[in-house]
Amino acid sequence: RDEEFRKEQVRHATEVRVDYIQQLLRLLGESPERVRVVGPEDTSCHGQAPTSAVVAEGRFLEPVSLFGRGAAARAVTALAAAYGDKSFVLDHASSPLGLVRIVTHACTACGNCAAGCPSGALTLDNRGGRMALEFDASLCIGCNNCAALCPESRAGAITVTRTTDVSRLSAGPEVIMEDAEVRCATCGAPVASRRMLERLAAILGAAGNGARVIEPLCDDCKGIPRAIA
Repeated sequence: RDEEFRKEQVRHATEVRVDYIQQLLRLLGESPERVRVVGPEDTSCHGQAPTSAVVAEGRFLEPVSLFGRGAAARAVTALAAAYGDKSFVLDHASSPLGLVRIVTHACTACGNCAAGCPSGALTLDNRGGRMALEFDASLCIGCNNCAALCPESRAGAITVTRTTDVSRLSAGPEVIMEDAEVRCATCGAPVASRRMLERLAAILGAAGNGARVIEPLCDDCKGIPRAIA
């Protein structure tokens, strides 16, 4: 039974991914039947040489590496270029590509999403006193790790969809959230984003009496007595 269950899972995973490819071909004006699931009982392909070509005659597809980061994005972008359609969007549960959206008023730029992104699609960068959250759609695999790690997910700070957006795949990294960087009041080292400290102050204020003011201190300077003039 375990072996049968495993085979059924593999078959289902294959079928839904093939359905994604078929929908993609439809958007390009190509016959979806160029890609389909074939079982051992299917004799329609017997005697035919296997082929990986899905591009119609007269169209040229540049060689594409299907290994390493961004392989799916490279393949879809090459197909779109061959068919002259560089703007289609396909939402599908089995899309190998995803899109991350940030609601700026709910995001605190804590960086958890970037730290937990396995593909490197999200990165948190310092830009001269500004903290910038960047997103590269060509690297996103739609795994939802970022949303699972977001402390403000209930407030809708971040959402992930299984979306293939061709125009975004070649856009490169783009800033989807930016905030001021707060530095340590003692040594000047980076501490956190302005929104993060404001959020912490609001939480502490709600737990006590009135709003709290958090003095920005880095880990090294916390607990060190400061002279007050």
